[in-house]
Amino acid sequence: MILKEEIAGTNAVSLAIREKKTIIVIKEQHYIEELKKLSCLASPIFNRDGNLIGVVDISSENDIGHDFAALIFLLARDIERNYQIIWDREDKKQIWWNGYKDTQAYGRRENR
Repeated sequence: MILKEEIAGTNAVSLAIREKKTIIVIKEQHYIEELKKLSCLASPIFNRDGNLIGVVDISSENDIGHDFAALIFLLARDIERNYQIIWDREDKKQIWWNGYKDTQAYGRRENR
C-alpha cells in the first residue's frame, strides 16, 4: 500500500514525514476505509544531518493510547543513535553485510 497522503489520505506515516514528529491517527481519522479499523502511531527517524531516513510505525486494531506515543518516540531515537554508531564505524560495510546475512538466514524455513 502506498501511504503518500495525496494517494492514501490522512495516515500516521505520511503525517509523521510531513510534520517531522510523532503522530497518532485513531481509527476513523483515517481517510481510506480499509485503514479505519486501525489505530496507528508513526515517528520519523533522522540522521545526524537532520535528513529523514525512515519512519517507525505501529498499527493495531486495538486502541493505542498516548503511552505508546512515548514508546515509539523513544524507539525512533534509539534507531537514530544506533544508526549513527554504525555509520561512524570504519567497518560499516562489514557490519551491514553481516546483518544482511543474518536476516537472510532468519528468513529460511529451517531457521524459524
